[in-house]
Amino acid sequence: MRLHARLPVLAAASVVILGLASCQQLAGSGKGSAQFVELRTQLAGTREALRKAVGDSDVTRVGVLLPALSTRLDEIEKRSSAMNMLDREHVALEIATLRRTITETDRWVAAGDLDSVRLKISQIDTSLGEIDTILDRTIRGATDASSPS
Repeated sequence: MRLHARLPVLAAASVVILGLASCQQLAGSGKGSAQFVELRTQLAGTREALRKAVGDSDVTRVGVLLPALSTRLDEIEKRSSAMNMLDREHVALEIATLRRTITETDRWVAAGDLDSVRLKISQIDTSLGEIDTILDRTIRGATDASSPS
């Protein structure tokens, strides 16, 4: 077969290979599902503790838990490079929203306004739910990527 006859086949093969390589970039590294399982568990524990503190009307406890939540967010940010690009961006937006809401909540905790703290914790809970969903998707994606097809 002459080279000219092979060119369309070679071009198609190179497009497929480049497409697969870029999909891997968009999909993340596929590594680190164990670290995301740990982060998700810690985040769920902090989330539940916040819910309990608000349910018990314990504004002081909420004030103690907010720095712990910020620490969890720092860890998620540090490890987000293992996520796919869209999830990484979504997590970054949710974390930025959470940081702003945590700052606002700190003010209400200092003022002792339980109703405002409850409102802010419900907003925090919503954002934490979004991050939990993304972490779950990342864990499942890493597990699927590591299992043989």
